[in-house]
Amino acid sequence: MADIETILNQLSELTQYTNLTIGNSSKLQSEITRLNQINQGLCNVYNSLEEALNNEQFNKGFLSVLPWVGTVASFLIPGGFIADVLISSGGAMLSDKLIDPEKETSLADLIEHTGGLIEWVNLLTEIAQDLLNNSEFLNVVSHRSDSINKQFNQLEKSLRLNLDFDNLAQLKIQIEEIKQSQIQLRKVQNILDQIIDNIEKNVEVIDRIKILVTYFGRSEFALEWIDDDEGLIISYDRDQFISINRIFNNCMDMRDKLEQLESKANNFRIQGEQLLQEKSKSKKVSQKQDHYLINQQNYSVQLNQSKQQKNGKNPFKILFIGSTLATCSYFGYVNIDKINQTIPILNSIPFLNQDSNNLEKAEKLAMEASLIVQNPPHSLTVWQQSQQKWQEAINLLEKIPNNSSLFLKTQEKLNNYRQNHQVITQRIKTEQKALADFQKAQNLALEATMLTQNPPHDLTIWKQSQTKWQQAINLLKGIPKGTFVEKQAQEKLQSYQVNYQVITNHINKY
Repeated sequence: MADIETILNQLSELTQYTNLTIGNSSKLQSEITRLNQINQGLCNVYNSLEEALNNEQFNKGFLSVLPWVGTVASFLIPGGFIADVLISSGGAMLSDKLIDPEKETSLADLIEHTGGLIEWVNLLTEIAQDLLNNSEFLNVVSHRSDSINKQFNQLEKSLRLNLDFDNLAQLKIQIEEIKQSQIQLRKVQNILDQIIDNIEKNVEVIDRIKILVTYFGRSEFALEWIDDDEGLIISYDRDQFISINRIFNNCMDMRDKLEQLESKANNFRIQGEQLLQEKSKSKKVSQKQDHYLINQQNYSVQLNQSKQQKNGKNPFKILFIGSTLATCSYFGYVNIDKINQTIPILNSIPFLNQDSNNLEKAEKLAMEASLIVQNPPHSLTVWQQSQQKWQEAINLLEKIPNNSSLFLKTQEKLNNYRQNHQVITQRIKTEQKALADFQKAQNLALEATMLTQNPPHDLTIWKQSQTKWQQAINLLKGIPKGTFVEKQAQEKLQSYQVNYQVITNHINKY
């Protein structure tokens, strides 16, 4: 029989490789071969431990005679890291797989633990074989894209820009870049929704791993263990660990941040497009002003000529040619006295009336604010965009002074705009609460699911899960009709009620 220290070192070495790295068909085939070898090694350790247990030297069953020093101190800790380093890197989630070397461990404990590792390796081998035979999964693996975290960071980086308001050509390029970012943003939102929905449901193993491929993308990852509290534990980038529970929370956080990015992108785009419109309008105004000044010069010249004629042979009529007095709406012979009356009128007309412009912009914003919330439901971001447009329209109308000829017309619109802004603001509060309750219900459902993984459990655990399912159901029932998340809430409500009933039936059996 091999000495006990050698057996422990063998078990420590083998434990490092009781995982399954996900990859293409070639990688999976290689993993199956490797896992079979690991399984054989664990079986040998298991047999050696049983033999040691039956040996009179160890008939007391405890290993307290062996100091946990030297190579044995790294017992079941991958790579020989000390416990503090392992815990800080996330390895604390693997505590059941690794065993705490500071605790006294009996041979019977080690035998039971080794048997659990053998079962885990057999399960991983079956999973690898199923993945290898699944053409749809192999197609997903062969078309990996960037990880969801990387895609999110790229989106966040692409929207860290300052619009170049002084360079119209560059501004147009920036607006097109924002449009492309918005397209990618919606794609990432859809992926996050798929990941969150997958984790919430009790899906098949292959479907769960497909969604993990989507989450990690091209990054290599491995299935490490199943923890009672955290669920499936995954390693990535060689020495990083994450649980399925934390992946869920990460995706929920990213989805919230994407809504903020979407609002930011829309604001950038609106600002840029409005500026382009204003610049274009300003250019046309400038052209009209030039034309107006030329006409005034021509008018002055001809007026001088008419005065000379008045002192000469034709004191009453002059002939106007071209478009010199187009604003007078007629072409032909004009009485000079009428011309003299027209001059101050022409000179008093402001070419760019600020009050009129403010009113025109406000009406345009009000139209946009109304159009974007037609045919609800809409996401929170859309309601916030409408709210912003109503506020901008109100601000413009408030600039029109009470001595303006447009003041009375403005006040009527201002009252309507304020009422609409108030309605939209209230709708935003309703949508925010609905979204918060929906997300809270999802978190409760995930917690309830994690509690009852890997039974058996005592009655207290089952009742805790039942309570969380009931809380989640109550939240979903309270989500108002017509809100953006109502449809999703109703879909999840059905599955949550089924899960609640299953847990309740299980409790009733006690």
